[in-house]
Amino acid sequence: MYSVLRYLLIGIILCTAVVLRPSSAQSNGKLFSPKANQLFDSGIKSYEKKAYLEAKSKFEQILKLPDNHRSSAASLMLGKCYFHLGEFDSAWSSAINVEDSYPSSRYITASYLLRADIFYKKKRFFEAAEFLTRTILFD
Repeated sequence: MYSVLRYLLIGIILCTAVVLRPSSAQSNGKLFSPKANQLFDSGIKSYEKKAYLEAKSKFEQILKLPDNHRSSAASLMLGKCYFHLGEFDSAWSSAINVEDSYPSSRYITASYLLRADIFYKKKRFFEAAEFLTRTILFD
C-alpha cells in the first residue's frame, strides 16, 4: 500500500512540475533565413516519411549556414534522425549541442527527452527514468 501511495505522489509531483515549469523561448535576434526555413520544412517532411538519411542531410545543411532561427531546431532534429538510424553517440552529441550552443532554446526539454530515449534504447532503464525525473524536476 505504501509503495502505491509513494508512486502516486511521485506522479502528482511530476505532473505538477510539468504544468508549472516555465517554458523558455528560443533566443530572439536570430537571423531569419529563407534557405534554412526551406531546408527545415523539407527535412521535416522527410522525417515524417521516415526517410531519416534524407532528413539528416537537410538538417546538416542548415547547421552549415550562419546561425539562424532554425539552428537549434535543426540540431535537435539531426539528433532525432541519428537516434532512428541507431547512431546513439551522434544523437547524444546533437542533444548536448542544443543545450550548449542554444541555452535559451525552447528545444532544451526535447533534447533532454532525446537523451532519456537514448538511455532507454541502450536498456539503461534506471538512468533513463532518473534522467527524466531530474529533467522535469530540476530544470
